[in-house]
Formats: sequence, structure tokens, C-alpha cells
Amino acid sequence: MFNHAVFTIVKKHIDKLDYYALLAGGAPADEFDLESLEISKAIHADSSVLEIAEIIAQVFEKNFDEAAYVNSFMQTALNIKEELK
Repeated sequence: MFNHAVFTIVKKHIDKLDYYALLAGGAPADEFDLESLEISKAIHADSSVLEIAEIIAQVFEKNFDEAAYVNSFMQTALNIKEELK
């Protein structure tokens, strides 16, 4: 189910992460909207930081067709989790 508040939190932190520095390289502001939407639909306030990091890794691995490591997303997951409280 889509929750706009969760999407807004996720998008903020996923954009800040700027995977592959795409935004810094001139990609449009909506570059990560699909990923942010997928992540926001898969998490909830009770998700652990590790669960959020795993979901982020899964989404980026699927959408960028390249291995994504959970540890690379722990800080972003923590930031998301703290705002979901």
C-alpha cells in the first residue's frame, strides 16, 4: 500500500545517498523515484534498520542489475528508520 509520508522520507534519504552519483552528475530530480516507491511500499514503522537496508539493497540490485551490499545501505536505513518513528 502506498503511503505518501513514508515515500517522502525514503525519497529524501535515497536522493541523499545518490547511488552512483547520478544526481550529482546531472540526472533529473526524479531519478530515484521508482526505487524510493518500491522501498517505501516494502517497509513500515516496525521494520528494523537491517530489514530496511536489505530492502534497499534488493531494490538497487534489481533495478541496476549489479550486486548491492547491505552494509552499503546501513546508514541510509538508519536515517529512514529514525524518521519513521
